Parts: sequence; C-alpha cells; structure tokens
Amino acid sequence: MPPKSKSTPAAKPATRTSSRTTTPSTLAAAKPKRTSTAEPNAREKKAQQFFDQYKDEQADEIYPVGLVQMCNDLEIDPASDVAILVFAWKCGAKRSGIFEKAEFLEGLRKINVFTLPDLKASLDSLRAEVRDGTTPAYRDFFRFSFQISREENEKTLDLETTCGLLNIVMGDRFPHNQLFQDFLQQSSTKRVNLDQWTNFLELCKLVKPDFSNYDPEGAWPLLLDDFATYVKNLKMAS
Repeated sequence: MPPKSKSTPAAKPATRTSSRTTTPSTLAAAKPKRTSTAEPNAREKKAQQFFDQYKDEQADEIYPVGLVQMCNDLEIDPASDVAILVFAWKCGAKRSGIFEKAEFLEGLRKINVFTLPDLKASLDSLRAEVRDGTTPAYRDFFRFSFQISREENEKTLDLETTCGLLNIVMGDRFPHNQLFQDFLQQSSTKRVNLDQWTNFLELCKLVKPDFSNYDPEGAWPLLLDDFATYVKNLKMAS
C-alpha cells in the first residue's frame, strides 16, 4: 500500500498594505467631537429658577399675584408698559395674567434671556419690536393682544378693556386712536369684537386723519362707518 502523500497547505493571500499614513491629526479628526452640554444646562437651570421665583406654590404656573411681583421687580407698570405684553406674545401665552411653565421657558429661550436681570435689560428691545405699527409682526401682536385680553369664554372686549388696551399697544403713534376711544364712549356700542379690532388697525394705517380718503362703500365693519361719520361731523362743527 503506497504511503499517503502529504497535502500541501494552501497559500495565504498576500496582505495589502495601505498607502494611507495614520498620523495623530487623522486620528483626532476620526474621533467624534463631544458637544458640551454644560452651558445649555446652566442656562436652563437659571431659567427654571427664574420661573420658580414667581410661580404659585401649588401649581406649575405663574398667576397674577406672581406676575405683578415680577413686574414690580422689573420696575414696569403692566397697565401702561407694552413690554410685558410683548413678552407674553413671545411666550405664546394663552390666558391673561397667567404663564404656564412651558410658555414661560419658551419665551425666555426665544429672546435668549434666562434671569430677571437679563429680562430687565431686554425690555427696550421688546418695546422696539412693536414700535413700527405697519409690519406683519405688529399685526400679529395686535391680534394677540385682543385675544389674550378676553375674559374666559368671552369673544369680545368691554369698552373699558378696549380703551385701556389701545393705549398700551397704540399709544399716540396713531392719530385715530384717541378719537376712536372718544367715539366708543358716546356710542351705543358696549363691546368690541375681533373683526372690529383688527379692522381698526387697518383703518389707522390707510385712512388719513381727516378721513378724506375713507370709502364708505369699502368692506369696513359698521362700527367703523359710524366712526367715520362721527369724525366728519366733528370736522364740520369745528
């Protein structure tokens, strides 16, 4: 019986040598960069502490008592200073005099402030955002101011609230403002709805102080037609 022949081992495939040289710089580039979360976390903590300073003890919301205290600390009068209303607009607040926690923190993030001193330093910037009454942003803010000022389950504003709000959001920048308030006080109107409110802003932007270009055939609410007649009668009597 012939002896078994020894099997020849299979040849190993040649190992390819990479021409790419590994250097410390390439190793560093290959490592994923770590994003530090220390700074955002510190800011969020400050914002949380800011909210906690004024929130109700029994709920995660700032109620009117806490809001009044915050305004006192900011040294502003919410009955006459538009800044706190602009901040509420930034927060997307849904109820007058109340900030939910998520709303308040979101508002702080939007304007990039996290403490009471930060917010106080930003008040002039907030006022400046609604100084130009011709911008789409101001139109949105004007609409928001009506909606948040309504009493719960109400779709309209009483005259006292309407006039007070007009003084805050318009002031003396619009020549029709004071005349409109005078007209409301002597008219039979008791409440103002959103359509009348928003159209009054459009009237302020489009109609001359003497109403010479007012079109009574335009799609104005009846309340504004009556206002135009009131102004024209005043002009004729003077």
